[in-house]
Amino acid sequence: MTEPAGGSPGGDPAAPPARLHTAGLVAGALKVVTLIGVAALLLASATIILLGAIETLVEIVKLLLPGSQGLSARELFLPAIKLVDLVLLASIMQVIAIGLYGLLVDRELPVPRWLVAQDFDELKNRLAGIVIVLLGVLFLEQVFSWGVERDMLSLGLGVAAVIFALAWFLRGH
Repeated sequence: MTEPAGGSPGGDPAAPPARLHTAGLVAGALKVVTLIGVAALLLASATIILLGAIETLVEIVKLLLPGSQGLSARELFLPAIKLVDLVLLASIMQVIAIGLYGLLVDRELPVPRWLVAQDFDELKNRLAGIVIVLLGVLFLEQVFSWGVERDMLSLGLGVAAVIFALAWFLRGH
């Protein structure tokens, strides 16, 4: 059965075609799915920041307890690096969530210009860039936690290879 000229089975010329109605329903469903993903990213980000805050408080309490005067720079530096790592991860999760929301749900989202993503490639580039930084922080964390008794050449080469590949990816985009 074919549709009349107006697009609706009853022949009302003002009614949109059934295909447009179906496309609108699908688009609405996809927005809901995107909102679930955005909410999950924001919830995970908030959880990571909360975890970082708790770990920071634990480290501050350790410093203030009697007998903590003998802490080395290494023992102070490692928790700080871990906190930076957590905050960076949580921040990129927020940036990606806001970018996805802006791309797929509401293009008019009132956010700072630097948070606006024009396309998915821009979000992928942001993610790749932060992964490079996180890998650097992870490697630095390993340097301080492993000490001199272990060979870190294989870890360093692996991290360097991933950073090189991501940098190559970023250069192409």
